[in-house]
Amino acid sequence: MALACAAVLGGPEPWAHAGLASWTTALPEAPAARAERRGVVILAVPVSPRVRIPGGRFLMGSSPVEMKLAQISCQTEILRDRCSEIAFLFRAEGQLHEVHLTPYDLDRSEVTVADFGRCVAAGRCARPGFEASDARFARPRLPVTHVSWEAASTYCAFAGGRLPTEAEWEFAARGPEGRRYPWGRVWNPHLANHGAFAPDPTDATDGFVGLAEVGSFPDGATPQGVLDLAGNAGEWVSDFYDIDGNGHGYSGAEETNPKGPATGGRHVVRGGSFREGPAFLRGAARGTTLLHQSPEVGFRCAYDVGAPPAPAPRLTRAK
Repeated sequence: MALACAAVLGGPEPWAHAGLASWTTALPEAPAARAERRGVVILAVPVSPRVRIPGGRFLMGSSPVEMKLAQISCQTEILRDRCSEIAFLFRAEGQLHEVHLTPYDLDRSEVTVADFGRCVAAGRCARPGFEASDARFARPRLPVTHVSWEAASTYCAFAGGRLPTEAEWEFAARGPEGRRYPWGRVWNPHLANHGAFAPDPTDATDGFVGLAEVGSFPDGATPQGVLDLAGNAGEWVSDFYDIDGNGHGYSGAEETNPKGPATGGRHVVRGGSFREGPAFLRGAARGTTLLHQSPEVGFRCAYDVGAPPAPAPRLTRAK
């Protein structure tokens, strides 16, 4: 849930200077490494920036028991007396319903400031709403925030993809086994950049007061290797936000590649942010934001299978 309250900042583009080239590094990839043993050069291939999600069937949404557990988790926080006020947010996770997804690719990490800057430099994307001098948001390897849903969609098209559907995002985070968190069923405060349900929602016990560089919590990845699906920046998905009897706006019967409601006033934000506690970082948690550009919301892209792959890394033998 990304109910941000910070003001949106304006200012010059952080990429409108001679240092643009230094801001165009790829999403976190293992640096090419070599070790020489008995005359053999071993080269480590960088990790692909995309992950193939094989598709399949899974139960989307939360059971009454899971929603009750979410409320209990909320009640362990400082503002426990307010948990009853936001219980509707857990109910918005809806009834469990079976969804079938065909294979797709998903960005391993959230889109970074550097990635988005290349789209701005190409004249395709509008700049985000933060100042170039604001180190809280403008560093190249931070997830880009202060971007609208429309800007996120434009970037994904520029990259050859699209925003993931809500079902695709949840399946990547939970898997067919229905994990509560991307890494498993038990909360671990050291596996995500999280906050707290408290008067001061920031929480530095994970090592970060604000945003963290993408990939800062590798042990919090899904079994498939998708990073940062809990905390750090909340993430736009393609679906409109709907809070009806089924939560997701679906019929309740099994659906293939569902896309949620056809219309709406706001879009869904998934994954929670660095200002939210564990109850809102679960894979089934749903949120939205009233802000057009939020300091807590970024995004990642999905790609239809068969779309042009990312350029393969070149391996060169050391002389």
